[in-house]
Amino acid sequence: MVVLGINPGYDSTAALVVDGQIAAVVEEERLSRVKMHLGFPRRAIQEALRIAGLQASEVDSVTFPFVDYLAAHPVITRLLLQEKGCPFDPENPLKPIQLLQILISTAKVSDLFSFSVRKSSARNYSTNVRVYLNELHRLGINVTSLLPVNHHMAHAASAYYFSGFDGCLIVTADGCGDGQSLTVNIGKKGKIKRIYQSSSDVSAGVFYASVTAYLGFKAHRHEGKITGLAAFGNPSSCYDLLLPCLKLAPDNRSLKCDFQNNSWIHSVAQLKRLFSHRYFRNPAMNSYDDYFRAHLFPFSREDIAAAAQKRLEDVFIQFLQPVIKETGLDKLALAGGVFGNVKLNQKLFELEGVKEIFIHPNMGDGGNALGSAFLAHAHHMIEKDGASISGFKIRDVYLGPEYLDEEIEKELKYRKLNYRYCENIEHIIADQLSNKRVVGRFNGRMEYGPRALGNRSILANPSDANINTVLNKRLHRTEFMPFAPSVLSEDAQSYFQLTDGNLHAAEFMTVTCQVHPDKRELIPAVCHVDGTARPNVVRQSVNPSFYKVIQEFKQRTGLGVIINTSFNIHEEPIVCTPADACIAFQQKAVDALAIGHFMVE
Repeated sequence: MVVLGINPGYDSTAALVVDGQIAAVVEEERLSRVKMHLGFPRRAIQEALRIAGLQASEVDSVTFPFVDYLAAHPVITRLLLQEKGCPFDPENPLKPIQLLQILISTAKVSDLFSFSVRKSSARNYSTNVRVYLNELHRLGINVTSLLPVNHHMAHAASAYYFSGFDGCLIVTADGCGDGQSLTVNIGKKGKIKRIYQSSSDVSAGVFYASVTAYLGFKAHRHEGKITGLAAFGNPSSCYDLLLPCLKLAPDNRSLKCDFQNNSWIHSVAQLKRLFSHRYFRNPAMNSYDDYFRAHLFPFSREDIAAAAQKRLEDVFIQFLQPVIKETGLDKLALAGGVFGNVKLNQKLFELEGVKEIFIHPNMGDGGNALGSAFLAHAHHMIEKDGASISGFKIRDVYLGPEYLDEEIEKELKYRKLNYRYCENIEHIIADQLSNKRVVGRFNGRMEYGPRALGNRSILANPSDANINTVLNKRLHRTEFMPFAPSVLSEDAQSYFQLTDGNLHAAEFMTVTCQVHPDKRELIPAVCHVDGTARPNVVRQSVNPSFYKVIQEFKQRTGLGVIINTSFNIHEEPIVCTPADACIAFQQKAVDALAIGHFMVE
């Protein structure tokens, strides 16, 4: 059975599951070059089929893990179907003139009769299903229906089925999705049972996104910067002021905000913010912005970030600790954008009673393409054989496109770059790194998810304390963002406080941990100011070429660790094709480019 999972929203993605095996996963942004592409994954579908060696006509089923999008106004659907996706960012302040121009150019006369989404949602649903099916038919995928999957159930499936856990507690948390912002589930014997959920009226993801926007960054994109910035601040200075913003409801099973007003009158009143470019589509973000402006103006951005990070951690600890005790489950599987917060993940692993943790490598909405596809496969097997299935422990995320040396050399010649063929390219990379040069590495299949894990990475020497300044300037990144280490699997526990319980999560850079005090001076470039790092544990059996790079570097320097950050300029997607890598090299992002078996300097 061939299942195509598509995420038609933020981080637009296509995933193919063939008879229970992951054949390919591709994010639209890597091909459209639009960061966090918001829209239909047209290119990604075609590329995933190409990678899998399948014809479009062989697809048996298509999953759609965001039911709310199927009930959306027709104008929204048309915006999502544009070639470059939605032409504006609905998660950040909207500019009224731009928005009006877009709506006028997109709307049709028939839309005038569909302005009330609630009254017309049933009609919208059938219309949108037909529209999406037509798009699939244009690609040669001749399914007769879509398989809608609850958004948070898709998150739960992505966490559970690839964790390697049989019985575990599954927690999902994000901004919102199909009416929820937080769910708790039990995964057992291949089945997922939801036990608690919290409405999207109050959301930990929206709270953190609102702090991100208030501090001058882009919501839904730069939350990681707040996590990095938090280490420089004192949370106690304004922590009490954030208590009303996010707390547990009296039932201890859902979230609450003391001042949020979800009435339509309040929403209408907030429209005046349009003219000061401070209007957010999400009413909760407007309420948070009002509250922050009234109460947080005396405090530094570092202290605000620190307080927000601590409040997020404290709420989740208060929420989950009793559930862990109540269920007796000692394994945590996590998914949803909130769990892109690697410091939160560390705190949850440290909870009493937790022995193992797993975070889906693409914890955001892009992961729902794969989660929903595998969930459909699981349901199919239950219907077919009457028996539940278990998932598996995901081995790697090298699930995207790769390019032959012939294709790479053609691009190098086209761009008139000076290059040489190197049979032992890993040896040359290690030489470059030991001489404190910055190397862009392009090799094998592209990674799936937000982390570069060696195949589309920028590599550097971790002993150089000044390299962070150099890299941030070159890549136009923020100075307080730490760079991550890649470490040989046999050396991981000698550098970092890793155990069997978080070692698998650390293979995908999804959790932080403390750097051993005696190692911090050896690798200052990957050690954050709070003594933590976000490691990528590299196994020889998973990525032998990248493992060899680090091994060769260790032979030269004695260090089994290198800097590994994503191969992209700030605000651009990670490079995907040889052309993308060459462009980044020509923009002087790196000193040398190791692309396939070729070295370019």
